[in-house]
Amino acid sequence: MKTLNDFFTKIFVINLEHRKDRLAHAAAQADKYGFFFQRFEAYPGFDPGSGQIEMNAGCTPSHRAILELEA
Repeated sequence: MKTLNDFFTKIFVINLEHRKDRLAHAAAQADKYGFFFQRFEAYPGFDPGSGQIEMNAGCTPSHRAILELEA
């Protein structure tokens, strides 16, 4: 049976350091379905102007950084 690694050269899981629960869930899914991934440290969604954490503000920069890794 083929796995995701047969179709993609690299698989990344974007993960914030403090969300070890989500990384553990991703690892369990990878084990279950037989694929391997690299963990990428997510950029936090922090707005220095307001000093507040904004949900999903780090999402786009995290994805962009992965694309730039592979460029």
